[in-house]
Amino acid sequence: MPRRKTLPTALTTAAAVTALMLAGCSSSPTGEGANGSGSNEGKPSQAQSATVYDFPLNGMEPVGKGEQLTVVLPDDLKQAAGKEASSVVVESFTVSSHKLQTAEYCAVDISVQFVSDDAKKGLLNSYNKVKNLSDDTDGQKIAHATLYRGEIATLDELDETNPEEGIYAADDGSQIVQVADCASSPQDDDADITLGFSYPGTRNSLGDSYEVYKDFATANLAVMADGSVSVASTDTGDWMRDSSGKWIKG
Repeated sequence: MPRRKTLPTALTTAAAVTALMLAGCSSSPTGEGANGSGSNEGKPSQAQSATVYDFPLNGMEPVGKGEQLTVVLPDDLKQAAGKEASSVVVESFTVSSHKLQTAEYCAVDISVQFVSDDAKKGLLNSYNKVKNLSDDTDGQKIAHATLYRGEIATLDELDETNPEEGIYAADDGSQIVQVADCASSPQDDDADITLGFSYPGTRNSLGDSYEVYKDFATANLAVMADGSVSVASTDTGDWMRDSSGKWIKG
């Protein structure tokens, strides 16, 4: 499956991270549109910790191996954007490292949370009219709608011992695995692991490296060989936080 470079991003230097960051992590990923404050929400289970990334102003540290990272579109951004954000179908993504039986590549598990069941159904129904996609599984349609690849393989095609780069989706979309190059740093977004807070019906072509995707916001992930995962860069279009943390249109 061909690799695709997606929306342009510009890295900025991270400021001091907040006391809410996970202990023991290092380095702070930031990017264009990374303008808010990340936080831990709720009580992490004994097996996993959960860190929330809400497009922070000062960046945040990567989560460690076995921990979950939730990338969420913040309510204050949606409120500021109004109608521009009203038709976005994705509420958040939950990601964590996926252990492969090889050191050649790294991988992440991704699950997609929609703003409502109706939004999910509407998105899936929109693909019934799309040539070459109508016969795909729900999982392949969800992955195609929210991630940056033309073709999506099924999860049973993933060879854990000798994987190929690409995206693999369970039939019902409950699990999506993306295999990519390991990142050289938490700010390295060259692996093309891109989460798209997408509008329905905007990803309708296959195999075209020049196809245009329309998303309200994107987040590019970096996964390292030690299993840590970070948001390397983001893009929120014309929207940014000012120095007080309020969203404004630049």
